[in-house]
Amino acid sequence: MFKWSLLYSLSLLAATPQVCSGRAVETEKRASDALSWKALGGSIVGHPGVISWSPDRTDVFVRGSDTAVYHKWQAGVPGTAWGPGQTGYQNLGGSILSDVTVVSRGYGRFDAFVVGADNACYHGWWNGSYWSSWGSLGGAFGGDISAVAWGNGRLDLFGRGKDNAVWHRAWNGAAWGVWVSLGGAIIGSPKTVSWGNNRLDVFVRGTNNHVYQNAWAGSSWSGWHDLGGVVLEDITPVSKESNNIDLFVRGANNSLYQKSWTGSAWTGWNSLGGVIMSRPSATTWGGKYTTVAVQGADNAVWLREFNGNSWGDWRSIGGAVTDAPVINPLGSYNAAIFARGPDSGLYVYE
Repeated sequence: MFKWSLLYSLSLLAATPQVCSGRAVETEKRASDALSWKALGGSIVGHPGVISWSPDRTDVFVRGSDTAVYHKWQAGVPGTAWGPGQTGYQNLGGSILSDVTVVSRGYGRFDAFVVGADNACYHGWWNGSYWSSWGSLGGAFGGDISAVAWGNGRLDLFGRGKDNAVWHRAWNGAAWGVWVSLGGAIIGSPKTVSWGNNRLDVFVRGTNNHVYQNAWAGSSWSGWHDLGGVVLEDITPVSKESNNIDLFVRGANNSLYQKSWTGSAWTGWNSLGGVIMSRPSATTWGGKYTTVAVQGADNAVWLREFNGNSWGDWRSIGGAVTDAPVINPLGSYNAAIFARGPDSGLYVYE
């Protein structure tokens, strides 16, 4: 796992250490000194779905080469053994066409969503004691389901329908609503972020490869707004505080680009450079810090970090990956990176 200090990344990006009043400053270590890639086995397709519902718990879900859903977990502090074994998996069944999307509504609870072989959305959940069976939520989708949890038991789902429009369905804490079309004509899968109660922002790649936004502010949808850009992959939105959004995309020149909502307006698209071969993965921590992970042109994983004031340089953490890495935060100061290797197995950098 990464060990992050409050003011700088202890093991990622070699930012200049700063003293934090009232907190001991630990000795800085380069990532290569303490962390390494470890094999987690399996034969997987696509990207893993990763969730942590407490700082000492990680659950990973993958689509196996047999199209079933597989699960493994790490219960304990960073470095704890993986269950049901370092390279073992729990078979959760199903026959799926998508990555597994997983969200948590609270301690000991998470919900997983997939697109089944019949193109419908399916839902499975863990309540802290046992797994449910897979239940169909209907619809007809291509790509992956986007899910976000907010408020008291609220879940919102988004998917690209067979008509290439965005479709939405919500759980209000007691029952599921119906699928409702939000319109649009998109490529890939919608991606969603919530920066506050009763606030949702959905981002898609349009047929002209521009980024589009549709926002819910508590009573109605804004409609689709063109945010420009020319992108090659799905959008990665993150929020580090209320009324703030950062978008990260792979541009047409294979560089990383960022666009930010500052609370009153969008910035322009800012190039963060690099030569990237995947959709970026990003996480926020400590209120104002952001770390982005990508697959580089050399198929290693590369990181870049924002320290609250400026971006650090690109830094390789090695590895050999075949698709976008997935970075997963654990509390405010730990994280791990998951990726599929050239043997189709799952690997973790911790």
